[in-house]
Amino acid sequence: MAAIIQASVTEMLPAAPLSDAARTYASEAAAANTRRAYRAAWADFIDWCATGGHTPLPAAPEVVGSYLAARASTHKAASLTMRLVAIG
Repeated sequence: MAAIIQASVTEMLPAAPLSDAARTYASEAAAANTRRAYRAAWADFIDWCATGGHTPLPAAPEVVGSYLAARASTHKAASLTMRLVAIG
């Protein structure tokens, strides 16, 4: 959903190069550890999809729900939320 909103907003904005300051802010928007956690969560989702024969993109709500349910017994709510954000 966030990607759809971002795409819609991007279509409305004129194409303009980012300033150096904007590029710096964008690259530092998430800490390195956060980006690493998102990459690991995304990789786990991809692996889970491959094992179960699911298509990761576009991620169907039923697939995401099944993935989160499968991880619920081994992950805390905050970890599941982070995985959901990474998938989004």
